[in-house]
Formats: sequence, structure tokens, C-alpha cells
Amino acid sequence: MAPMSDATLDDGPRPALPAYLRDSYLQALDTEVLAVGDAEGRLWAELADTVLYPEGGGQPADRGRIGTTAVVDVQKVGDRARHFVAGPVAPGPAHLELDWPRRWDHMQQHTAQH
Repeated sequence: MAPMSDATLDDGPRPALPAYLRDSYLQALDTEVLAVGDAEGRLWAELADTVLYPEGGGQPADRGRIGTTAVVDVQKVGDRARHFVAGPVAPGPAHLELDWPRRWDHMQQHTAQH
């Protein structure tokens, strides 16, 4: 696979709300990798939809997998979630899975803090 660099994002159709806001218990999603790139040596992918919550509002980012590739961080970039990955992923259809035990732990901690 060729090295990844910053890429222009495909502005294809997206849901009004990402899956992580539509259903916080959703643990997997078939979606599409719309763009991939490299930000200061960190590989990333942007998806048509995501179950992975980006870091923000005091909440840590979710972890998970795009196919077999680990998602090690998720950050908001504008109105999009950028998934930082442990290895290259290819644009096109993809299966996304959430690290549910980690999400559940964060949900419990967040509720307890209120």
C-alpha cells in the first residue's frame, strides 16, 4: 500500500447525527472509510458514520477497530470524527467495532460523577 498523506475528504452523504449520538449502546457498524491520511506521523481515517465517541467535554475517546486495525484515538476535527489508527486502512466499505468494556466503564464513571 502506498504511503498515506493528508487527503481531501469526500463529502458524501452522512447521517444528521453520528451513530454514537443516535445509540450509545451500539457496539458495531458497517460504514465506509471516506478519507485516510497522516497527521504528523499519526495515521487517520474519516468514516461516513461512527460508533466511536471522540474525546471531548471531559469524556475520553473510545477505542475500537476498523476491520482488523486498532483505533487508538478519536478526535473531532471540525464537524468530523478523525479516527487515529495503528496501521493503514483502505478507503471503501469497512466494519467498525467499539471496545465495549472500555465504553461501559466510561459510561459508569461519567454517571457516578454527576
